[in-house]
Amino acid sequence: PQPNAVDFLNTIKLNLYASEIFVVTPKGDFKTTPAGSTVSDFAFSIHTFLGTHCIGAKVNHRLEGLGYHIESGDQVEILTGKQSRVTKEWYNYATTAKARSKISAVLKRYDRDLQHKGEEILAEFFRSLDIERSSFLEDRLCEKHGVRLREELYQAIGDGSLVLDKEDKNILLGKKSKN
Repeated sequence: PQPNAVDFLNTIKLNLYASEIFVVTPKGDFKTTPAGSTVSDFAFSIHTFLGTHCIGAKVNHRLEGLGYHIESGDQVEILTGKQSRVTKEWYNYATTAKARSKISAVLKRYDRDLQHKGEEILAEFFRSLDIERSSFLEDRLCEKHGVRLREELYQAIGDGSLVLDKEDKNILLGKKSKN
């Protein structure tokens, strides 16, 4: 008699190395991933784009979150969302070095993008006041807002957590604030 798919999966489960597991894709392809892998790890192992847009997975036709630990023989379908965005919390879901390094790279890229956006907003603020931008004046803004580095200032402006206002304008123009 010819073995069926279930027998085949059971044989694979028994013959596995302890360090790797087999996962089945919805199309029936077999993928290997390190033992202890989560949905997030598996998504990043397939493709960075898939990992960064992953919102969860259907594991054996059940919805599971990013931190769900996959077992050998599981059928896994990665679910994505256009609005999904990597955050620092994603480190909690990743167990593999590959996924963690990709999360780190994405977060660094987000930070650089926000810093660039913040620098542009700050440059426009200086232009609107007809003031030449200088590290001295930027340092004064850092001091006012309690940030140590200019990059932190740019990032806060870029992500909208710091909005330049009349008080900032007065600092840049050398006017005393009314406290």
